[in-house]
This record gives sequence, structure tokens and C-alpha cells, in this order.
Amino acid sequence: MLEQTRLLLVDDHAVVREGYRRLLETRPDLAIVAEAATAREAMDRFRIHGPDVVVLDLSLPDMGGVELIRRLLQRDAGARILVFSMHREPLFATQALRAGALGYVTKSSPPDVLVSAVYQVAARRQVISPDIAPELALALIDRPKAPLAELAPREFEILRLLLDGLGAEEIGARLSISAKTVQNCHYQIKSKLGVRSDIELTRLALPPLAGILGGNAGAGAGDGPIWMTIAKTLLEVGAFIALMLIVGRKVIPWLLWQVAGTGSRELFTLAVVSAAIGIAFGAAKLFSVSFALGAFFAGMVMRESEFSHRAAEESLPLRDAFSVLFFVSVGMLFQPDILLDKPLQVLGVVAIIMLGKTLAALAIVLAFRYPLNTALTVAASLAQIGEFSFILAGLGQALGLMSVEAMNYVLAGALFSIALNPLMFSVIDPLRRWALNNSAFARELEQRGDPYAELPMTTERKYLEKQVVLVGYGRVGQRIAEALSNREIPFVVAEQNRELVERLRERGIPSVSGDAADPSVLIQAHIADADTLVVTLPDPINVRQMVETARTLNPDIEILLRTHSEAESELLRKDKLGTVFFGEEELAKGMTKHLLSRYAQQGSTP
Repeated sequence: MLEQTRLLLVDDHAVVREGYRRLLETRPDLAIVAEAATAREAMDRFRIHGPDVVVLDLSLPDMGGVELIRRLLQRDAGARILVFSMHREPLFATQALRAGALGYVTKSSPPDVLVSAVYQVAARRQVISPDIAPELALALIDRPKAPLAELAPREFEILRLLLDGLGAEEIGARLSISAKTVQNCHYQIKSKLGVRSDIELTRLALPPLAGILGGNAGAGAGDGPIWMTIAKTLLEVGAFIALMLIVGRKVIPWLLWQVAGTGSRELFTLAVVSAAIGIAFGAAKLFSVSFALGAFFAGMVMRESEFSHRAAEESLPLRDAFSVLFFVSVGMLFQPDILLDKPLQVLGVVAIIMLGKTLAALAIVLAFRYPLNTALTVAASLAQIGEFSFILAGLGQALGLMSVEAMNYVLAGALFSIALNPLMFSVIDPLRRWALNNSAFARELEQRGDPYAELPMTTERKYLEKQVVLVGYGRVGQRIAEALSNREIPFVVAEQNRELVERLRERGIPSVSGDAADPSVLIQAHIADADTLVVTLPDPINVRQMVETARTLNPDIEILLRTHSEAESELLRKDKLGTVFFGEEELAKGMTKHLLSRYAQQGSTP
């Protein structure tokens, strides 16, 4: 019968344990007798099963791997321990070997390296992962440059817990030692490292220990001072933004124009997709910007093209397909068991998102002197987290900064906040009315002065009498405004976009900020003395309120309404709310007029 080597696997990630369990069990002479997710579980499993080899990770939630090695050897001096860790820094390998481990293999090593290391450790031979062996040899030769390597395993573990924010009592409880012993060891650590304060200790120890504290200290962790890293990052991001806003806004629209000139719909779609992916990929590779940020700026650049609407239309099927794949993949990551196992934690996450985030947004918007109604609307809009949170959480998990459980909390919070967000909007109006009826402070917030909510006192008289009140300054509104300006017909713009109102005033165009469905906005636009009200927004819900306000204050006013729906246009005409312009209908009239005038000029009929 084949003699088997019995293994105990120790790692706090179940997925990782499953992966290398399957790898090791491909060998018939290797058997996994137990698994553990924490150091205390590992000690219990070790006592019960007495494995031949312990394969463990250094990053454990309750006790560091170095301390666990020391504890296992205290129980059994002949214990054979192989460290299987993501940390490539020689410091970790040094501490693990000093604590008594026989081998150290990185998780980036090929699978056969791990299998070979298990056999060697089982034979009581020391083994080092080939990818760190040269660095480890140099570190051992050049000891003065690695002061943390001089710490004993117990001191190393206490330092890790200190940097994790634990006090002496908590550390003592975890390591089963007195708080006084922890304090004495703390003093010895500072003495060995030549520092006098905890601030100096943190500054010295944090970069090398970044990985074991929760992150992957890999790339760039010790490449230079933190200010240099931050400065480099800001320069790269700044260069990318400048390139996109200056070059991208000119080059990409020009390229799309050239492609559109070919008349090929397929080539245009390919050009749109290629440009978007190219910008996102180039940003990630050339400027060290995340792919998500690159994709965001790609969308901004594409928007600058005259063909942006066509580009959006052509890419719509792709967007829908990838959106489905994205959310399905996110849903597959979610573990429903967490709702039963950790209901209070999930509830806490949802509360933070829907209440904490909402209150923070409310305070910020009010601080910028927006009225209470606007602040409530913005706060309700932000009472959820969206798909970008999945990207950030996934990045945090990939870097080792977030556990699988924390990722499930984020997913649960996102799902519940998105589902419950409509309820937040439903309570805005009742909450606003209650606040206004019961709080003088709320009434003060609602009535606070907004410099763009009313026309300046210096507005010329011609804009206050017999003027056109233009509601909405989108594509249609801009064309109407241009035509009125060319004929020197005075008009006032009512627009919800506060920034747009600011730009219009800089150009000398009278405008007020706010929702025209609110009577105060039309009053500020002097609707009572206006000649015509032009509503360029296809908003059948609020248009009746606008018309009612206008006719109450000015019964003889001419009203022009825009709609996108034939059914809506019929209802508006039936209720005699004004002259209604239906997009497709007006397009047909214009084309017909042009066609008939052409044949009239030729003096013939078809």
C-alpha cells in the first residue's frame, strides 16, 4: 500500500484552499487530512490530526503566521511547516525561517514548485521558492539595510498587531500573554530599531509590512518616498487628462468624421468601439490609470464628436449585452448565505449606504447654498451604490485589501440600496412638507438666496416685458435662442442646470436657474409680462403645471409646447394647453414643404 504524506492546509480564503487542495490531491501519495481558516483552528486541527506537513499562509485574521509557526513548534518540536504566501519580500521569508519553518514558497510560483516543496519539507529538507532565493541571499548578506529582520518572531508578530491598531490588552489576549509582556516587548522593538516614538516606528515599519497588514506590498512599495509616489501618480493622471481633453477632443472627432465619410455603417461602429477600447487600454498601460477611469474618459472624448449620438446609437446593442454580462457576473459573485449568517452586518452596510451617505450628501449640498428641495433630491439620488463600487471592491480584493466576506457585504449593500432607492424618492415630498410645516430652519433653507434663481437687478427692461420665456436650453432650445438673437427678439432662459445658467449669464443672456414646474422660477422670468412661453422640454408630467402657472399670471400669453409622442401631442391639443409641436410631424411638414417648393420652382408636378 502507498504511504501517504498527510497535510494540513491553513489559509483564510476558502477559494485559495480549494485551489491548492485540488492541486496537491492530484498526487496519490499526498492526502489533505484537515483545513483551517484561522490560527486557532490550525492549532486545534494540528492537535487532533497530527499532520506530517503544515502548509500555511502568513496573513491570518486572528494571529500572524510567524507566531503560529512558533506555537506549532512549541507543541511539537518536530513539526514540518511549509509557508505558502503571496509575500515576495525577503523579510517575510527570513522571519518565517527564523521561527522554524522548513520551507517558503510564493503563491506566484508554478504549481510544480509547491508540490516539490511539500515533498522536500516532508523529507525534512529546507526549501526556498526560486523566485525569491536570490533576493533572500542578498538580504542575509546585507543585514544592516533590513532592521526588521533583526526582530525575533514574537517581536515581529507584536509589531504587526501594533501597526494593526491593537492595544496591549488586545494583543495579549490574542497571543495568550500579559499586557505587561506586550509593553516590555514594545519597548524592546523600539530599542532594536533605534526609534523613540510610535510615529517613527510606524514610519519605519509600515512600508515593509504593508503586505502583511492587508495589502500587497509588491510593486513600488519601497521604490521611494511616499511623496514621490503620489507626485508621480498625480503627474501621470494629469498628463492623461490633458491629453484626452486637448488632443482627444480634436483627434477622435476628426477620425470619426473621416470614417463617417466612407458611408460604411459597419466601419463606423468598428471605429467607435476601437477608439473607446483603445483609449481605455492606452490609459491603463501608458499612464498607470485604471481601465475603468480610462473608459470614463473615452466616453467623454466620444461625446465631443458631432457623431456622438450616432456613436451611442451604434454601440447601444454592445452596451446592453455587456451590461447584462457584467451584472450577471456580479450576481454570481454574491453569496446569499451571508443574509442568514450575518444579517446584522448586512443591515449595517445598507444603513451606512442609504442613511449615512444620504445625510452626508444632504449636508454637502446644503453647504453649497442650494435650497432644501434640491438637497433632498440629490441626497435621495445618492442613497445607493452602483456598478463602479463593484470595480473598486474587486480591485481591493485583488490587492488583498478586502476579504471575500467584505466583498459580499458590498454586493449585498449594492443590491439592496438599488432596489430600495425608489422608496427614498417617494418620501422626499412628504418629508419636505413635514419639515417646512414644523421647522423654521427648514423654511429658511428652502428660501435661501440663490444668485442664479432670479434675474439680476441690472437686467434691461426689454427682457422684462413682451419677451419670450424659453424653458430648457438643450439642442432645440439653443437653436431657438440663436434664431431669436439673430432677429434681436428679447428672451429669458429658464434652465435647471445651474452651471449652464452661469455660462449663459457670462455671455450676457438673461437666465434663471430652477425647475420651471415650480411657479417661482417662471415668476422670476417675469412670465406675467411675457409675450410667449416656449417649452422645449418633452416633459408631459410637468408641462401642465408650467402652463397653469403661465395662464394664471398671464391669461393672454402664447404657449408653444414640444413633445416626442403622438399620443401626448393629441392629449395636449385636446386639453388646449397651447400650440403643440410633435417631432416627427414637424419633420414631415418641413420635408414636404421643401419638396413642394422645389417642384413649384420647376413649374411642374410629378
